Amino acid sequence: MDLNLFPGFSTPVLASTEADLIAADAAWIAELASVFGCDRIDEMAAQGAGRGEEGSRLRHLYDAREGALAAWRAARGMD
Repeated sequence: MDLNLFPGFSTPVLASTEADLIAADAAWIAELASVFGCDRIDEMAAQGAGRGEEGSRLRHLYDAREGALAAWRAARGMD
């Protein structure tokens, strides 16, 4: 699909937000594995504990992922 056909969509912005989301998600998942173990990533990601405690590295990475997801959605008109 040629996204340049749709007004308001910028292919570089779409690509940038995609890359940012992938990187933020990978960092958060890596921290989940570090804190809870590789076999519990899915379980903990679906629970509040996967967000981490306020001020923790896990919370920082979770918040960064949420920000990247919000930017990804906004770039696609999904906000």
